[in-house]
Amino acid sequence: MHWTRMLALTGLLAVPALAPRDAAATTFMKTTLEQRVDMADVIVRGTVTEVWTERDDNGVIWTRAQVEVDRVLKGDADLETVVVDQLGGEWAGMHMAMPGASRYSVGEDLVVMVQELESGYMAPVGMFQGKYTVAMDPRIREKIAVRFYVANHRKYDHRFAPLPDESDVVTVADLESRILDAVRKPGAPASVEVK
Repeated sequence: MHWTRMLALTGLLAVPALAPRDAAATTFMKTTLEQRVDMADVIVRGTVTEVWTERDDNGVIWTRAQVEVDRVLKGDADLETVVVDQLGGEWAGMHMAMPGASRYSVGEDLVVMVQELESGYMAPVGMFQGKYTVAMDPRIREKIAVRFYVANHRKYDHRFAPLPDESDVVTVADLESRILDAVRKPGAPASVEVK
Protein backbone atom coordinates (compact mmCIF):
# COMPACT_ATOMS: atom_id res chain seq x y z
CA MET A 1 0.00 0.00 0.00
CA HIS A 2 1.36 3.43 -0.87
CA TRP A 3 2.16 5.34 2.33
CA THR A 4 -0.02 8.37 1.49
CA ARG A 5 -3.04 6.09 1.16
CA MET A 6 -2.18 4.53 4.48
CA LEU A 7 -2.06 7.98 6.09
CA ALA A 8 -5.52 8.72 4.75
CA LEU A 9 -6.79 5.46 6.24
CA THR A 10 -5.53 6.43 9.69
CA GLY A 11 -7.20 9.84 9.44
CA LEU A 12 -3.97 11.83 9.33
CA LEU A 13 -2.14 14.10 6.95
CA ALA A 14 1.64 13.87 6.62
CA VAL A 15 3.48 16.97 7.74
CA PRO A 16 6.94 17.69 6.36
CA ALA A 17 9.65 17.62 8.99
CA LEU A 18 10.84 21.09 8.03
CA ALA A 19 7.45 22.80 8.45
CA PRO A 20 7.14 25.13 11.43
CA ARG A 21 5.64 23.39 14.44
CA ASP A 22 2.69 25.80 14.52
CA ALA A 23 1.88 24.92 10.91
CA ALA A 24 1.59 21.22 11.69
CA ALA A 25 -2.16 20.69 11.59
CA THR A 26 -3.29 17.15 12.15
CA THR A 27 -6.84 15.88 12.15
CA PHE A 28 -7.68 12.73 14.07
CA MET A 29 -10.70 10.59 13.62
CA LYS A 30 -11.65 10.14 17.25
CA THR A 31 -12.67 6.56 17.98
CA THR A 32 -14.19 4.75 20.91
CA LEU A 33 -12.47 1.90 22.66
CA GLU A 34 -14.98 -0.51 21.15
CA GLN A 35 -14.26 0.82 17.62
CA ARG A 36 -10.50 0.44 18.16
CA VAL A 37 -10.99 -3.12 19.44
CA ASP A 38 -13.11 -3.92 16.39
CA MET A 39 -10.50 -2.47 13.98
CA ALA A 40 -7.55 -4.22 15.65
CA ASP A 41 -6.23 -7.53 14.35
CA VAL A 42 -4.12 -8.01 17.48
CA ILE A 43 -4.35 -6.59 21.01
CA VAL A 44 -1.67 -7.47 23.54
CA ARG A 45 -0.34 -6.54 26.94
CA GLY A 46 3.44 -6.69 27.00
CA THR A 47 6.81 -5.04 27.43
CA VAL A 48 8.85 -3.15 24.84
CA THR A 49 12.22 -4.90 24.47
CA GLU A 50 13.71 -2.99 21.53
CA VAL A 51 13.03 0.19 19.50
CA TRP A 52 14.68 1.01 16.15
CA THR A 53 14.07 2.87 12.90
CA GLU A 54 14.40 1.75 9.32
CA ARG A 55 13.56 2.97 5.85
CA ASP A 56 11.30 0.98 3.52
CA ASP A 57 11.70 0.51 -0.25
CA ASN A 58 9.74 3.73 -0.88
CA GLY A 59 12.08 5.79 1.31
CA VAL A 60 9.54 6.09 4.12
CA ILE A 61 10.95 6.02 7.66
CA TRP A 62 9.32 3.69 10.19
CA THR A 63 9.90 3.46 13.93
CA ARG A 64 9.54 -0.13 15.07
CA ALA A 65 9.06 -1.45 18.59
CA GLN A 66 9.37 -5.11 19.53
CA VAL A 67 6.91 -6.08 22.26
CA GLU A 68 7.33 -9.25 24.32
CA VAL A 69 3.78 -10.46 24.83
CA ASP A 70 2.52 -11.22 28.35
CA ARG A 71 -1.15 -11.55 27.44
CA VAL A 72 -3.07 -11.78 24.17
CA LEU A 73 -6.42 -10.01 24.40
CA LYS A 74 -7.29 -10.43 20.71
CA GLY A 75 -5.56 -12.43 17.99
CA ASP A 76 -3.35 -15.52 17.88
CA ALA A 77 -3.19 -16.87 21.43
CA ASP A 78 0.31 -18.32 20.77
CA LEU A 79 1.81 -14.93 19.92
CA GLU A 80 5.07 -14.41 21.85
CA THR A 81 6.27 -11.15 20.30
CA VAL A 82 4.82 -8.50 18.03
CA VAL A 83 6.61 -5.70 16.20
CA VAL A 84 4.57 -2.50 16.27
CA ASP A 85 5.27 -0.13 13.37
CA GLN A 86 4.72 3.62 13.35
CA LEU A 87 5.38 6.04 10.49
CA GLY A 88 8.07 8.59 11.23
CA GLY A 89 11.32 8.77 13.12
CA GLU A 90 14.97 9.46 12.50
CA TRP A 91 17.14 7.33 10.23
CA ALA A 92 20.66 8.03 8.86
CA GLY A 93 20.40 11.74 9.67
CA MET A 94 16.96 12.12 8.06
CA HIS A 95 13.92 12.98 10.16
CA MET A 96 10.30 12.30 9.28
CA ALA A 97 7.87 13.93 11.70
CA MET A 98 4.50 12.27 12.15
CA PRO A 99 2.11 14.21 14.38
CA GLY A 100 -0.09 11.85 16.37
CA ALA A 101 2.41 9.00 16.22
CA SER A 102 2.58 6.61 19.12
CA ARG A 103 5.97 6.56 20.83
CA TYR A 104 7.81 3.74 22.58
CA SER A 105 10.75 3.21 24.92
CA VAL A 106 12.55 0.08 26.07
CA GLY A 107 11.10 -1.37 29.26
CA GLU A 108 7.67 0.18 28.70
CA ASP A 109 4.75 -1.91 29.96
CA LEU A 110 1.80 -1.36 27.62
CA VAL A 111 -1.45 -2.45 26.07
CA VAL A 112 -1.41 -1.96 22.29
CA MET A 113 -4.01 -2.47 19.59
CA VAL A 114 -2.55 -3.06 16.12
CA GLN A 115 -3.87 -3.73 12.65
CA GLU A 116 -2.00 -5.37 9.81
CA LEU A 117 -1.53 -3.11 6.80
CA GLU A 118 -1.37 -4.39 3.22
CA SER A 119 2.39 -3.77 3.37
CA GLY A 120 2.70 -6.26 6.22
CA TYR A 121 3.50 -3.58 8.80
CA MET A 122 1.56 -3.77 12.09
CA ALA A 123 0.42 -0.23 12.92
CA PRO A 124 -1.35 0.95 16.07
CA VAL A 125 -5.05 1.62 15.52
CA GLY A 126 -5.60 5.38 15.40
CA MET A 127 -1.92 6.17 15.94
CA PHE A 128 -1.42 7.09 19.64
CA GLN A 129 -5.07 6.26 20.37
CA GLY A 130 -4.31 2.53 20.09
CA LYS A 131 -1.58 2.49 22.74
CA TYR A 132 -1.85 2.65 26.53
CA THR A 133 1.18 2.93 28.80
CA VAL A 134 0.84 1.00 32.06
CA ALA A 135 1.91 3.05 35.09
CA MET A 136 1.56 2.75 38.84
CA ASP A 137 -0.78 5.37 40.26
CA PRO A 138 0.52 6.19 43.76
CA ARG A 139 -2.84 7.73 44.72
CA ILE A 140 -4.79 4.47 44.40
CA ARG A 141 -1.79 2.06 44.48
CA GLU A 142 -2.92 0.27 41.32
CA LYS A 143 -1.62 -0.03 37.79
CA ILE A 144 -3.47 2.27 35.43
CA ALA A 145 -3.67 2.61 31.66
CA VAL A 146 -2.49 6.02 30.48
CA ARG A 147 -2.98 7.25 26.93
CA PHE A 148 -1.15 10.45 26.04
CA TYR A 149 0.56 12.15 23.14
CA VAL A 150 4.17 13.37 23.08
CA ALA A 151 5.08 15.83 20.31
CA ASN A 152 7.72 14.70 17.83
CA HIS A 153 10.25 17.31 18.92
CA ARG A 154 10.21 16.03 22.53
CA LYS A 155 12.20 13.06 23.82
CA TYR A 156 9.99 10.16 24.89
CA ASP A 157 10.49 8.16 28.08
CA HIS A 158 7.59 6.07 29.38
CA ARG A 159 8.75 6.51 32.98
CA PHE A 160 7.45 10.07 32.87
CA ALA A 161 3.90 9.29 31.79
CA PRO A 162 1.57 11.97 33.14
CA LEU A 163 -1.00 10.85 35.68
CA PRO A 164 -4.57 11.65 34.65
CA ASP A 165 -6.98 13.48 36.93
CA GLU A 166 -8.41 11.10 39.51
CA SER A 167 -11.80 11.25 37.81
CA ASP A 168 -10.21 10.03 34.54
CA VAL A 169 -8.25 7.08 35.96
CA VAL A 170 -8.73 3.74 34.21
CA THR A 171 -7.13 0.75 35.88
CA VAL A 172 -5.40 -1.81 33.67
CA ALA A 173 -7.78 -4.47 35.00
CA ASP A 174 -10.77 -2.37 33.91
CA LEU A 175 -9.27 -1.63 30.48
CA GLU A 176 -8.53 -5.32 29.86
CA SER A 177 -12.04 -6.26 30.99
CA ARG A 178 -13.61 -3.73 28.61
CA ILE A 179 -11.43 -4.98 25.75
CA LEU A 180 -12.37 -8.61 26.45
CA ASP A 181 -16.07 -7.68 26.61
CA ALA A 182 -15.77 -6.00 23.20
CA VAL A 183 -13.86 -8.97 21.75
CA ARG A 184 -16.46 -11.44 23.06
CA LYS A 185 -19.45 -9.59 21.66
CA PRO A 186 -21.58 -11.71 19.30
CA GLY A 187 -19.74 -12.40 16.05
CA ALA A 188 -16.31 -11.47 17.43
CA PRO A 189 -13.41 -13.96 17.50
CA ALA A 190 -12.89 -15.54 20.92
CA SER A 191 -9.11 -16.07 20.95
CA VAL A 192 -8.07 -14.93 24.41
CA GLU A 193 -5.36 -16.56 26.49
CA VAL A 194 -3.22 -15.53 29.44
CA LYS A 195 0.45 -16.49 29.13
